Amino acid sequence: MTVDKFQYQLISYKGQYWERVGTTGRRMSQAHLRERLMQAKTWDALPTEYGLDQIDDAMLDRFVNEAVRKERLPKESVGENHETLLEKLNLLVNGKLTNGALLLFGSNPQRYFVNLQIRLGRFKTPTEIDDDQWADGNVFYQLEQALATLRQYLSVRYKIETAERADVPEYPITVLREAVVNALMHRDYFNIAQFIQINAYEDHLWISNPGGLPEGLTVGDLKKDHMSIGRNPLIARVLRLAGYAEEYGTGTLRMVEEMRKVGLPEPEFKEEMGGFSVYLYKDLYTEDYLIELGLSERQITGVLRAKKLGRLTNKEYRKLVDLSDEGARVDLGDLVRRGLFEQRGKGRNTFYVLRQS
Repeated sequence: MTVDKFQYQLISYKGQYWERVGTTGRRMSQAHLRERLMQAKTWDALPTEYGLDQIDDAMLDRFVNEAVRKERLPKESVGENHETLLEKLNLLVNGKLTNGALLLFGSNPQRYFVNLQIRLGRFKTPTEIDDDQWADGNVFYQLEQALATLRQYLSVRYKIETAERADVPEYPITVLREAVVNALMHRDYFNIAQFIQINAYEDHLWISNPGGLPEGLTVGDLKKDHMSIGRNPLIARVLRLAGYAEEYGTGTLRMVEEMRKVGLPEPEFKEEMGGFSVYLYKDLYTEDYLIELGLSERQITGVLRAKKLGRLTNKEYRKLVDLSDEGARVDLGDLVRRGLFEQRGKGRNTFYVLRQS
């Protein structure tokens, strides 16, 4: 089969759709085909057969009050007729709710979309689960339940500032909120067979949602200035009006900044397993991070050993990497200058420990 260079319409061949990509023709992905067939009609804009009786009126009022308080809706919106309000938000068409309306403000959206919820698990080991929870209801309830469960999962350390104790969670709450909001806002809702998954492990947190990045964005774009490309623009707009998101594609940049502020590794973004993942690590000294710093293989081995044992001596390092005494002093001194190691003790009692943030 030949796909003409200037042919842009859908092309079907033996039950498959094809498109021209560069100099070749390739089978169109299901996601891309779906977008083309829908003629840019997004999932959240599709009408349902349900009316206003399916709306959680209290949640809709709560949203309006919050959006007005944050000056994202005019004051006149408070007390406004719900039908008029939803029409203005393009969530009600000819008296029927859209998918987005049901998911944002429905009293029981899982009645219609059973898997459009969040599953959270806490793991003792990669294969041993300690707790299993579900966050369901509309988008706002899912967000609140997910964050409440994550707070239960994560330990807290204490930091004394100006004679007052401050609670410091393992990961910044702002980063957790941003990650969950992004998952709810950008997931592929056409994929009703999967749910958002959040797994809390001993050394990292994994947030995964169905659907890769929108066309036009790459993983590399997420850590630099980039356009905001919304898969679900109606859901995104409501979350922005409520103050949970911004218009400018800055969410991932804020996550990077907040993790750096508390001395944690930058979030890792991946497209994998047909979806999009965010990895948050509580340990700064991961092998990938040490490689990024440009450490030698010897030094990486030494840092990982110090992390495991709590300390490292010159003698232990020499034996570990088969290095001379002078070579070990140079390597260890470099790790001290880089701020990874702290030198403790004197003379033969000298040892090195990882610098804590």
